[in-house]
Amino acid sequence: MFKTLITLVRGRTAAIAEEVADQNALLILDQQMRDATGALDGAKKALAIAIAQEGQEGQRLDATRARIDDLETRAVTAIEAGREDTMLRVLECKASAGEAATEVLDLAVRVCGGAAFRKDLAVERYFRDTRAAGVMAPTTDVLYDFIGKIACGMPLF
Repeated sequence: MFKTLITLVRGRTAAIAEEVADQNALLILDQQMRDATGALDGAKKALAIAIAQEGQEGQRLDATRARIDDLETRAVTAIEAGREDTMLRVLECKASAGEAATEVLDLAVRVCGGAAFRKDLAVERYFRDTRAAGVMAPTTDVLYDFIGKIACGMPLF
């Protein structure tokens, strides 16, 4: 008997809910359209932000490429000429390239999300490699220490 009573209550509740929905179909539809419009407006704002950020990332990438190209040119010129500042130029190039790679792979991981760590994509391996470059000897911090000492005419050790 109790099960029958529960079934009856559930049946009446469903019928009432359906009746309310039928009687207020236009109001419900209007609200759903307002909700959809709000979601669309939010998506448009998010898209505008993403487009702006893409432009900024492109500018940063261009600036980083130009800096690395400049450092590489300086290093190669110093090596070919056998100049005293050869070590300084090579260290600058290595430190800057390591930092740029880390920055690029951080962005790649953010963009790819969890898919970045799939083994069939190269992103995961490159991410690990760039992290290793920052902590394996000589670390980027040690490179900057060497660069500062060379620039100031101090002995490295």
